[in-house]
Amino acid sequence: QTAADDILLKDADPAEATQKALDEYRRYKPREWDDGLDGVQHQKYAEELPAVLEHAVMGLREAMARENRYLGEIELLDKLPGLALPYNTRPDYVRKVDLKTKWSKHAPQTKAGWSKAPIPKSLSGMFDMKNVFQAAGFWALNGHQPVTLVYASANDYQVFTEDNAPELKPSFLADIVEEMVVQLRCTENLLRAADTKEQLLNLVAPDFNDLTWREPPGVIAEARKLWGLD
Repeated sequence: QTAADDILLKDADPAEATQKALDEYRRYKPREWDDGLDGVQHQKYAEELPAVLEHAVMGLREAMARENRYLGEIELLDKLPGLALPYNTRPDYVRKVDLKTKWSKHAPQTKAGWSKAPIPKSLSGMFDMKNVFQAAGFWALNGHQPVTLVYASANDYQVFTEDNAPELKPSFLADIVEEMVVQLRCTENLLRAADTKEQLLNLVAPDFNDLTWREPPGVIAEARKLWGLD
């Protein structure tokens, strides 16, 4: 996104922006607690980054073709009906466009060792619906402007709008916002019920097998202590 910003918002030379992104990316030190997977992915994604960036810029230009000017990421912060706390979200571009990048998956059982990153054909999948929930937050706080999701990989890009994705139509987004409010109200009730961090944690049960718990061993150990599991 930073490199796309340089090209779209600062009129940077694409080749220079790409090289700058690669230099920054290569400064990242892969983690060492996942049997080397992060290091393998780091090398592969450095190879893919230029093509992903190129497709991202193409998709974003298409998504913003009718805009008078490009606007970068902003913060939207306001209350949703029925909630006590404000809802915070950050659309990547023009208050309504968000960029999602897709990268090859390590597949050691295959001859190539990698499977291509698929660009979704619809937004009905489980993981893509998470992006729809995010877009619904944009829609709720940006004055109900139509929202757009741009997916980019090393092989292609896809732009989803209300014209080709029923999940981005206002009626569907309104239903999603209602569902979000129900979920967030439950979170607010948990916060009200707890006086301390320890009390709050004991109101929920952790699932350390969930993808969200891919954390360093030290973090997992500390979390287990907080839940009284060790």
